[in-house]
Amino acid sequence: MSRPRQGPDVGISSGIIMLLTVRAESAPLIDFLRTGLAPEGVRVRSIAPDAPAPIEGGALLTTDPEEPGRVPHLCAVLLLDRDTPTPKGRDAPPVLRMPFSLGALCDVLRAAGCHPLAGPNTLAAGELTLALDTGRVTRDYGILALHPQERYLLERLLRQPGRVLHRADIGPWCFDYEAPPRPGQIDVLVSRLRRRLDRNFERPMLHTMRGVGYVLHP
Repeated sequence: MSRPRQGPDVGISSGIIMLLTVRAESAPLIDFLRTGLAPEGVRVRSIAPDAPAPIEGGALLTTDPEEPGRVPHLCAVLLLDRDTPTPKGRDAPPVLRMPFSLGALCDVLRAAGCHPLAGPNTLAAGELTLALDTGRVTRDYGILALHPQERYLLERLLRQPGRVLHRADIGPWCFDYEAPPRPGQIDVLVSRLRRRLDRNFERPMLHTMRGVGYVLHP
């Protein structure tokens, strides 16, 4: 039986992602996005859009150099506080509640038809696969049910199989930017994912590099 093929490369090279916020002070958000997305080749710029109230600012995410004469596809996401009502109407943009993790942001962008990170649509390491568009995770063709935080962590590991994912790089992708992980929370998250991945299998895939981070061995 053949292994699943990886999907085609996808990215935001033909588009622009605009994140709009109702907060007047968005500097912490911009810093969070830059810190987390710059290593992925995504440029983040602060914007003050010419839009009706209550929009106060936001961020523009791009990966490719601007090309004269090209009209890019625009993808907009509205960032709202938890107690702000969701806009209604067929033309209302997708909504993401603040604060959020980078993993949650990527989920919303993919659902809206934008792919914030370049790369295959299906990540795989050996018999383990993750379909980014559906969130479906399988090992040896059996479906694994993961919590969103566990899936965000698995995505980071699958983007660099065989290489160490440092502990400091886990927080922004799995935890809200206004509530960084407390001592022990990353260990608990990794333990949960390890149980999901390696339970019922003789060969473990997720390994701890003490004092450094974690590595996924295909």
